[in-house]
Amino acid sequence: DSVSPIFGEKSAEIDAVADVAPDPFVDAYDDGGIDLADAAYFQNCFGGSSNAAPACARVDREPNLLVNVADAAAFIKRMTGPL
Repeated sequence: DSVSPIFGEKSAEIDAVADVAPDPFVDAYDDGGIDLADAAYFQNCFGGSSNAAPACARVDREPNLLVNVADAAAFIKRMTGPL
């Protein structure tokens, strides 16, 4: 730690920096946000193959090529909980 002569405070020591890729699950439109448009797209994909469209592949949590109830539960948890 060192004291800054300008600010008179200790500066933080940075030990590491990491670039972490975001989890694209639920972001059907791939716009970086999760909103009602993604929920509407999930509804369109539900019950069908995740190969139908790239957005359907993004809402298939356990990649079994089917957007099903397990994906719906994960989708709801993601929409209502922390990222």
